[in-house]
Amino acid sequence: ELVYAEAMMLRAGLSVLHHQDFWSLLEESVSIRSALAIFNGLISHFDNVELELNAGGDITEHYLDEHLITGVIFSASLFNIVISFMPDFVIKLLQFVGFPSDRDWGLALLNTAGQWDPSARPDSALEFQDRLESDNNLGLRRQVCDVAQIAIQLIAASFLPFRHVDYSFAERINNYNLYKYPNSMFFLFLKARHAQVNTKLDEAIAIHESIDVQPEWRRLTHASTFEQLMCAMMESNHDLACTKSRLLLRESNWSKTIFRYLAAITTLRRGWPKEAPRVIELMKKVEPGKRTYCGVEIFPETYCARKANRYLNERRLLLPDYDFLVLWNAFDTMPLKSLRVALSNIMIVVQRLDALLPPSMFAIADSPLPKGDYTIEATKGLLSTFRSGIHTLTKADKLKGYEFFYDDYCIAHYLLGLVAKNIAFYPEEAFDADMCSLATRSFKTVFRYAPYIKDDTYAYYFSHYNMGLILMNQGQLDEAEDKFKYLLSTINPTVMGLQAIIAGKGRNSLELMILAKAHAAMFLLNEDRTHAASRSRSTRRERSDRRERSTRRERSTRRERSTRRERSPTTEPFPVSVKTLGAVVSAMARTERESAMHHSTTESYSDWESASSGSSITKIVHNYREFPTVDVSRQY
Repeated sequence: ELVYAEAMMLRAGLSVLHHQDFWSLLEESVSIRSALAIFNGLISHFDNVELELNAGGDITEHYLDEHLITGVIFSASLFNIVISFMPDFVIKLLQFVGFPSDRDWGLALLNTAGQWDPSARPDSALEFQDRLESDNNLGLRRQVCDVAQIAIQLIAASFLPFRHVDYSFAERINNYNLYKYPNSMFFLFLKARHAQVNTKLDEAIAIHESIDVQPEWRRLTHASTFEQLMCAMMESNHDLACTKSRLLLRESNWSKTIFRYLAAITTLRRGWPKEAPRVIELMKKVEPGKRTYCGVEIFPETYCARKANRYLNERRLLLPDYDFLVLWNAFDTMPLKSLRVALSNIMIVVQRLDALLPPSMFAIADSPLPKGDYTIEATKGLLSTFRSGIHTLTKADKLKGYEFFYDDYCIAHYLLGLVAKNIAFYPEEAFDADMCSLATRSFKTVFRYAPYIKDDTYAYYFSHYNMGLILMNQGQLDEAEDKFKYLLSTINPTVMGLQAIIAGKGRNSLELMILAKAHAAMFLLNEDRTHAASRSRSTRRERSDRRERSTRRERSTRRERSTRRERSPTTEPFPVSVKTLGAVVSAMARTERESAMHHSTTESYSDWESASSGSSITKIVHNYREFPTVDVSRQY
């Protein structure tokens, strides 16, 4: 049942990729739904067996083994994780027919294959030995589950905004598998990837270089060669980049179009005059080498073919190595030193292009942007004549012999803003407000000149995406949400083969990458908003609790005061002030002296003295409050 369900999933996926229409998706969703029902049935069976085991029953008759358990874990977890990365409209359609898309549950289930706990401390020597001897290692897909978890942390999270990133957890899993399989090409590749995402490019190149496999599997090492090429381009090491690109072109058949283009641009960037004819020869072979995969042309090959044709027409390409690194999302893994080198190189090109900008276009640099900075859509569609306030290019606005000047101008400013943004928010470094301001200005420049782009519209859409990330990092969630929703709305609705010509939403360059990134960013933004709302509710609850405790204390204090008043004698309040009390004491003393002078002449004096010997101001005060008995004369 498990193998049958996995085969159904593979067949359905290939069919959808081949036909690329709504009806094939609807047709194959039935097969996918059947496979999901099998996975859910197996999970329910496991739950019932566990209940039977807890009740003391014998479960040997069920013939469960680690191969079946790890297979169900792998399939069910990836089912949830993969669907969660799809665009919103696809997720809603799949949820309508009963498909799950719980990424957190899928990641947690994937960890159960090896009993990994992301929040636990690293294993001690004894625990590590117990893990090695555990029966959990017997499953056929045990290591596949570990590879999937590491790849999500180190590869998928490098291309898309991702919340569940824990490089140290991925390193723990990888080190365990490297201990068991020290020469494994897969786990050595992931170890090098871990060094790369931690901006240790030299270490990553050295690990890739140490990978060795049997001659029959030589093509597997081409993935490591490609990673070395990317690291060399990030470090602007043109000699190493030329060596690796030519090795891929000579040995690999994965994509001749991409490898010819990479060999051409690395040779071009090295700048040896004697290699100029070689660059032209390679560029001429780029487009004829395009292939289809499952009946579909992949966007990196389309991108390379378009750039090669531009070079053949104009004999120029603007920063082709940095431009290609955008596809690989390499700027997020660049060391700070490499980012500063890239910033310097891009600034030189931007200054050169600013000097070439026609004087008639200077006014656009200071012109106000429309609401939301949406400038391209204002010039497209049937209704553009009535709603567009964008300047139309004249002959004076164009450069002779430079047909794609505004494409290059926008790409240069986009690359400048991208590098400045990564420097401003570089991890473990203080926030750089100047770089953030430079990034914002560069992206707004792209927005202003984007209506004049002919091919490279991805610079405009990626600028909106990165502006959304800046706003999200600064806590402006509503503004960031508007950016991401706008990007998600640029999808070409081809459900019934109808183009959105009225709305002006034609297909843009690298549309798939833009939509995937915008969807992942929206998922991240909603999580941030949920956490912020939870913290706000918690803060309001704490304030309410403090107010309630304060109210209870006040009520208790008033109750105690009332009780004391009830227990005291029921008399009127103290009638005299301190000054009056002093006068009373003085009068009493004078009266006693006068009585002593007439003691000898009055017989009743002794009776009065005996009657008043116990009288004092203390007794007077005692009638009003229970003050302690004191010596009045000394007090006075």
